[in-house]
Amino acid sequence: MNRYGDFSYICKTGSLPVCNYFRTSIVPTCTLNTIGSGSVQIVDLGNFSVTIIAILLIFVLMIKSYNKTAAVGRKEVSLFLASAMLANIASLFSFTLKFGNNGVEKWLNVFNTAALAMTFWALLYFGFVGFQLIPDGSIMSMFLMALTMLVVFIASGFLAADVTFNITKALQITTKYPSVSQTLFSIVFIFSAVCVICFVLCQFIIVFRFLAGRKPLLWLVCAGLSLVLGVALNIFLSSTICKSTSNAINSSMFATFLYSIAVFFVYRFWYTITEDEADDFAGMYKF
Repeated sequence: MNRYGDFSYICKTGSLPVCNYFRTSIVPTCTLNTIGSGSVQIVDLGNFSVTIIAILLIFVLMIKSYNKTAAVGRKEVSLFLASAMLANIASLFSFTLKFGNNGVEKWLNVFNTAALAMTFWALLYFGFVGFQLIPDGSIMSMFLMALTMLVVFIASGFLAADVTFNITKALQITTKYPSVSQTLFSIVFIFSAVCVICFVLCQFIIVFRFLAGRKPLLWLVCAGLSLVLGVALNIFLSSTICKSTSNAINSSMFATFLYSIAVFFVYRFWYTITEDEADDFAGMYKF
């Protein structure tokens, strides 16, 4: 990658949902065999299956977190999990399936990008809940979280739509090599990374300042490692896996699994520091 926003290498050898924007300008080194011959085809059966499992897993976590009535931030973490589930549903339709209608596919890509950005913002907002700047679970907290999530969804969705349909004629993808979109790069990589880093920093501050135990941070570290490993697999090993399996699978299914595990680890981190029973609080808080 020679310049900011260059997707030439990422989408030539990698397998990411954002690469759908570059179908006409970047030819992958290895493409998967599709299943089906009608208007709807499965382009990645492995990832399709894992994504469905991920959606079910996150749904279960969402229900469990909401029912944890005495826990701090249960409503906020439930909303974060709901947004993560929505992002997986969007990925299921935009990344693992292929529709005969090009316009539908483009809008699904836009929706997927917006849902992903909203999910990372929800994670960041959830990260501030532990400071109790606003009482968790209150009408004000939930209103601000939902409102800011909606703003991020609309803003990132408009930018993605502008890239796709050239609405303002200012954010169009370069069709010749190198294929560049600074807007998409900023949304998918920079914005997401900033949200994750800020979330992790907030949790470290909360744990070291307010909690006596440090073990919950292991869940957070595992979540970060899973996320980074998933991204690395998708960018650097997708083509290798695709070729070695005769175009049957690539790294996407493994990356989706790692992303889902990262969400689970975040849930476990929150669960560990917000035990319901009074006995579990004994000795945990310094104050």
